[in-house]
Amino acid sequence: MIKFFRRIRQQLLHENKLRKYLLYALGEIFLVVIGILIALQLNNWNESRIDRKKERQVVQNIYTELDQNLEYSQNILAEIEKRTLSATTLMEHTSREVQTITASTFDSIMIQAFLFPPYTPIKADLERVLGSEQIDLITSTELQYRLSDYKTSIDEAALYYRYAEDDFKLLILPYFMKNYPLKTLLLEYGLKVPPSRHKTLHTDLLASREFENILSVIFADSVGQLQVINANLNLIQSIKDLIENQYPSVVSRTDGQS
Repeated sequence: MIKFFRRIRQQLLHENKLRKYLLYALGEIFLVVIGILIALQLNNWNESRIDRKKERQVVQNIYTELDQNLEYSQNILAEIEKRTLSATTLMEHTSREVQTITASTFDSIMIQAFLFPPYTPIKADLERVLGSEQIDLITSTELQYRLSDYKTSIDEAALYYRYAEDDFKLLILPYFMKNYPLKTLLLEYGLKVPPSRHKTLHTDLLASREFENILSVIFADSVGQLQVINANLNLIQSIKDLIENQYPSVVSRTDGQS
């Protein structure tokens, strides 16, 4: 092909047809430019196709992680709700002059109030995306903002949980170690241990101001935990809804894999 064009140029020069030669040269330049533009367009199209494939994979990983966190957060929320209800029930009894609650009922409620389930949602894919250039692959600006908000929400929940954990370690656990036979809790868990010979009347605990204060700390921490988990649940659901709306192929592929 190159020899063919060169032969035409030489023929035009040889025949001294300068005007035709210039027109031909311009046409050849035009064809070269068009060829370059087409090549660039094809290259850009190919790179865009690769980026969109990477984007779908990134969004799919995040969607799967969100799905796991949704179920996990709902389970933890249910545990914290039981803890809050147990603390509330016991606080109602601390205000009574005459106690009608039995020791066995007291112990069964105590085990729920004493539980302190941690909240550690999965965030490996989320942090990997937000901490790298992968975030630029996501073409949805709204999704980028929502993911950043979710990361902030997880960090805030972790911070609140550290405060609640401090209360548990520094106030709640030492109180129970001193005033309540933890063997009773082990028995309530269904573990095979001999009963404790150290008896603590539940009526004495319910009449104690210190016990009431401990219950108040458990209740306050549990309410705070419910708030941060609910906030995360709302964000998870809103991000899932956004992905399902803007990336339906990702969702259908994820459902197919499950």
